[in-house]
Amino acid sequence: MKKFLHEEEYVEVGFIRKPYGYKGDVKVSSEPEFEEDVKESTFLFIEQKGLRVPFKIVEWTDVPELIMRFDYINSSEEVTSLIGQKVFLLKKDIKYAEDYLHDDEEKEYLVGFILEDVTNGESFEIIRLEDFPQQLMAVIIRDGKELYIPLNDQFITEVKKEEKIITMELPDGLLNL
Repeated sequence: MKKFLHEEEYVEVGFIRKPYGYKGDVKVSSEPEFEEDVKESTFLFIEQKGLRVPFKIVEWTDVPELIMRFDYINSSEEVTSLIGQKVFLLKKDIKYAEDYLHDDEEKEYLVGFILEDVTNGESFEIIRLEDFPQQLMAVIIRDGKELYIPLNDQFITEVKKEEKIITMELPDGLLNL
C-alpha cells in the first residue's frame, strides 16, 4: 500500500531562480533559516503541476550562490520547467531550522484568541497571524475591515492561555487606521 504525503508534511523553503550554465544546474534561492537544511538534503521537492516531485541532489555549491545539479538532468533546456517553482523539504528532514518551525507552530495557537483592548474597551477575535520582518501581527476584523495589531510586548498587559484572552493597551488611534 502506498502512503501519500499530505501538504502539512512539507515545508516551503525557497524557489528555483534560474538556470546556471549549460549542464542543467540551477540557482536555488532559499530562506536563510532553511539554507543549511537544503544543503544537507538528499532530495528537494519541487512543485510541478500542483504536485511536489522529488529531485535527487547530486552536486551543489554555495559560491557565490546556492547552485544545484539534480540527477537525470543534463542540460539547461531540461530545467526550464523548474524555473520559478517553489522548493520544499519534508518537515521530518528539517534539523537546523527546527526551532524556527517550532516557533511558527507555537504562534499559530493564538488564532482564535480574543484580543481585549483596555484603552477602548473593545474585544476582537484574532482570525490569523501575519509575520512581518519587524514583528508578528494579529489580524482582526473591525467594522468589516481587516486591521493589523502588533503583538508587541509593550502593548500586551496579560495573556490568559486557558481563557484564550490577550489583554492589550493599544495606543490611541491604532484601531482607526
